[in-house]
Amino acid sequence: MVRVFFDGKCNLCSKEIRHYRKISDPKKFEWIDISCDSKPLLELNISQVEALKLLHVVGNCGQIFIGVEAFRVIWREMPRWWVLD
Repeated sequence: MVRVFFDGKCNLCSKEIRHYRKISDPKKFEWIDISCDSKPLLELNISQVEALKLLHVVGNCGQIFIGVEAFRVIWREMPRWWVLD
């Protein structure tokens, strides 16, 4: 399962994540809003400040991806979006 850490207080981020959630297989993703609760980041040794600046994703193999690379991980798992990768 791909774990996506996003800023739920950012209007643009929230809108995009809502869209992804609507079109994605719920068994493939865990969507984690880290704007109010940074505990999920502790085990990854990622600060909330850094995670709020750039999208962070933990891929199926446990590797951390940040920024554009994080989006590429998401797109690979989306129907028809893999062409963006």
